[in-house]
Amino acid sequence: MKVLIIDDDPTILLAIAYITKKIAESMQIEIIVHTTDNANTAWEMFRNGGYDGVVSDVMMPEINGDKMVEFMLPCQCERRHRVCFITGLTDQFNQNRLVAGGVDYVLNKTEIGKVGSKAYNEYKVYLASLLVKSDCGSQSPDAIANPSSL
Repeated sequence: MKVLIIDDDPTILLAIAYITKKIAESMQIEIIVHTTDNANTAWEMFRNGGYDGVVSDVMMPEINGDKMVEFMLPCQCERRHRVCFITGLTDQFNQNRLVAGGVDYVLNKTEIGKVGSKAYNEYKVYLASLLVKSDCGSQSPDAIANPSSL
């Protein structure tokens, strides 16, 4: 499974990559993580990379998250990957707008690193959904992310 992580803040980029690898390890998922701090580079990587998932900041210098999703999802019916936005936008209006635009998950930047937080647990479900989406497993994302619930 391959995930592309995009954020213009190098500290957040490294933190999300680290969290992604740690969650995948705890869930016993093999994951390849690629990172970039540039939206244009991300677009090229995405077009050529065969990613199962994309985790992106919403506000970037070259392009905003809405445009990024527009480029990535030209046809909803052909969609093979899942998109997760990590953002500081906490108001419900902006989060609903992103979901309506084709984003699968919108998580709070400040909460995702806190083990046990809602954002952390939702990120685990997001990663598990990639596993199911790539046909590497047959369980539901919730069951994979929370094995104790089985």
